[in-house]
Amino acid sequence: MNVYKISGLNAREINKRLQGTFLEDTGDMMYYIEQEKGINFRVIYAIAGLEIGKGKKLSGKNNYCGIKDTKTFDLTWSRQVREIMEEI
Repeated sequence: MNVYKISGLNAREINKRLQGTFLEDTGDMMYYIEQEKGINFRVIYAIAGLEIGKGKKLSGKNNYCGIKDTKTFDLTWSRQVREIMEEI
């Protein structure tokens, strides 16, 4: 699934599109974070994976939502993940 296709949708639509995936029922949280916090959707996808305990499914081996992967480490969005996780 291309998660960017659910960016900008309302919570109900996000939940519909996530049905049957490991991110099922995270639409309300994803919508809130995107709309209320103005956080990049890539970060929101990672947060949803972390919240449901399946972050490793979002990326390769030994990589938790891209946060621990030194080859593709993005300080901006990994910092946003850590900050928003403190608030949830």
